[in-house]
Amino acid sequence: MLNEQKCEHKIFDEYASTLDYLTEDFKDFDEHTPAMNLEFEPHLEDISTVLTEQQMELLDLGEDSILKALFDAKKDSIEILKKCTVEYPCL
Repeated sequence: MLNEQKCEHKIFDEYASTLDYLTEDFKDFDEHTPAMNLEFEPHLEDISTVLTEQQMELLDLGEDSILKALFDAKKDSIEILKKCTVEYPCL
């Protein structure tokens, strides 16, 4: 019984330590949300919240039904944008 309690206490301490580490590591996660939205769903981004040089590209992207369909289907957004670097160099 005592051995089980020691084991449970050790597991809890490891869990608490990991939780503390993750909490500290991801404390600024919300600060990165706009950049992540721009990367993963650029066609849904609010134009007024992005850099001026990105605004025209986002307007054009919003009119591109093929690209919008790819993003909506949750395809790999990085691969999608790699194919569009000529058309959308600022994204």
